[in-house]
Order: sequence, then structure tokens, then C-alpha cells
Amino acid sequence: MRRWVWFSVLMLTAFFAAAVPAMAKPFEVGLALDCARRYFSADELERYIDFLAGYEGSFLQLHLTDHENVGLELETLGQTAVFAVRDSDGTVRNPKTGKPFLTKAQLTQLGRYAEARGVELVPEIDFPGHAGGFYRLARVKFGAEIADRLFIDTGGGTYEANLSDAEMMTLIRAVYSEAAAIFPRSTVFHIGCDEVFSASDEEIGRYIAQIADFVRDQGFAVRIWNDSLTKANLRLVPPDLEITYWSFDGDAEDESERAERRLARASLPELLDAGFAVLNFNSYYLYYVPSAGDSETDLTMMVGELRDGWRIEKWDGTAETSLSPERVGRIVGAGVSVWTEDSAGVADETIFVQSQALVSALREKIRPADNSSD
Repeated sequence: MRRWVWFSVLMLTAFFAAAVPAMAKPFEVGLALDCARRYFSADELERYIDFLAGYEGSFLQLHLTDHENVGLELETLGQTAVFAVRDSDGTVRNPKTGKPFLTKAQLTQLGRYAEARGVELVPEIDFPGHAGGFYRLARVKFGAEIADRLFIDTGGGTYEANLSDAEMMTLIRAVYSEAAAIFPRSTVFHIGCDEVFSASDEEIGRYIAQIADFVRDQGFAVRIWNDSLTKANLRLVPPDLEITYWSFDGDAEDESERAERRLARASLPELLDAGFAVLNFNSYYLYYVPSAGDSETDLTMMVGELRDGWRIEKWDGTAETSLSPERVGRIVGAGVSVWTEDSAGVADETIFVQSQALVSALREKIRPADNSSD
């Protein structure tokens, strides 16, 4: 009799769970912050979390690796807190490269802080492009001969992972495995995949599929930048990827190069029609590169253009684009990106205020009524 009662309870629970639709995920609005080419302390990053908090669907994406630096502790590549040096202000530095980084303890605490404030903390580890920081750590740990085999020199101090090397793939998995363990409270992990020039469409498509599966198995939804997704390789990549769409043509200066990329790459409508979740990161309206030469007028103009010219369906620069309501309804979020390669001489406070202004303008465009409480 007791077994029958428990069976009945289980059946009724299953019935009601199936009958009640799942709550829709809130539209996401947030900030991608370049923490590789400029060091942000853990305390400074908490300020960004505080600003983003209180707004449903907020996220802070930390772009932690790039050509200039690997901005987090990674034992896999010999960058550890144990052997680090500390500045008088507490900044932790790799003694071999002189570059600052955030420790596992700092990032773990930051994850706790973000969770408590209701902000999704999205780590971004960028492979296979933008790998110069990884190359320099590999030279120190493994020696120049091995590093030169694992990475492809693309000129001017830039490097890409050699996807044809089995040891490189093993190293990439080790990096993602170690990084995943640092962010147990995050539900989303960004694997980069932007501006890759040394691999074919097929190679990059197979790479994305392998690494996305690997990171998903660590317990995350997986995001990537859009520009490695082409008409030729779209069939190779898993359809549950979340795409941060920044540019159709990579904003190339050469007109013929832009045209060639547009012929090859998947457009935002094509990604939506293929079933991918997409977040709009339009590089004209939603990208900002702080520099010492900026004026208050520059920021005012950019905020004004965002408020007056951008709409959620505007994904291709300033081009007027037409998306059906059904397609617009499948865009799941939008974000401002702040890239810091030219930020030398700009105060932390200035970048914070600039970021705040841009995200606030984006919030107003998405849900103006909600912004009144900010």
C-alpha cells in the first residue's frame, strides 16, 4: 500500500511539472569588459557588479585573455599565486612576464559576490585566436621550441593556437577545465572564437564543436563570438551555442575584404533561423574603446547615437535591417563591450563612468520602465 501511495505522488508530481510551462529566461542585458589588456582589481570589478545588480538578466562578461596577457591564475601554464609577486597595492604579478593577473581565490570570491547580487558572471577564455598571452606563458613553461609548435605566429606579436597539433588541443582542454573549476557559480562560459585567420572554415567548425561539447560537459551554457561561424561550417557546430553577434564583416577597412567576409559568414538572421540563441553586440553602437584622447563630447555623442539610432533588430553596423517579429523574439540579449587596448592613461573611474553611461542607455532602449529604479 505504501509503495502505491508513493508511486501515485510521483506520478502526480510529474504530471503537474509537465503541465506547468517553464518560466521564460529574462532578456539579458550586460557588459563585456576587457580585463586582459587592462588590469581591473577584484574590488574594482565588484563596483561593476554593484552597478549591474538589481536589473533582471544582468551579466558581466570578463574577457580574461588576449594577445597582451592572460589575466587569471592558471597552474596549467605555470601562472600561480604561490610564485607571484605582489605590488604595494596588492596587485598580483607573474614574476616571469611582469603581467598582473587575478588569482583563483579572487575570482572565486568575485563569483560569490556576483551570485549574491543577482548578476551572471561570464568568464571568457579566448581561443584559438587572440592567443599571444598564452604563447608567452607557454614559452616560459615549456620552452620556445614547443611553444613555436603549439602556436602559429600571425605577425606583429599576435598568435593563434595550432589546431592541427594534438598537444595543443590537449592544452586547450586543460586550460578550460582549470578555468571552469574557478567559476562554479556561473552558468555561462564564453570560449571566444573571434578573429581566427589561420584555420579553414572546416577546421574552426570542428574545433568549436569539440570545445563547446567539452565546456558544456563542465556544466555551462556555451557562448562564442559570431565571426567564426560561416555558411560552410554552420552544420558542424552544436545548435545550442549562444552567439554574441558583434559584426558581419569584422569591421575590415578594405572594401573587398568586407564583401568577401559577408559572402562567407553567417548573418544574424541566418543564425536565428538555424535555431541559435543570439545576443546583439553591434560593434558600431555597442562597442567602446576608451583612450586618453577621448573627450566628454565623444561619449555624449556615442550615448546619443545608441539612444537615437540603435534598435534591437539593428545588428549590422548602422545598416537599416529588417527582421520579422518572430526573429526579433528569438534575440535573447544585448551587451556593451568595453575594449581596453588603448586605455593607457585613462583613470579607472573614467572607464567605470563611461561603461555605466553606455549600459544605462542600452537598458533604456530595452526596457525603459525598468531603468527608472537605477
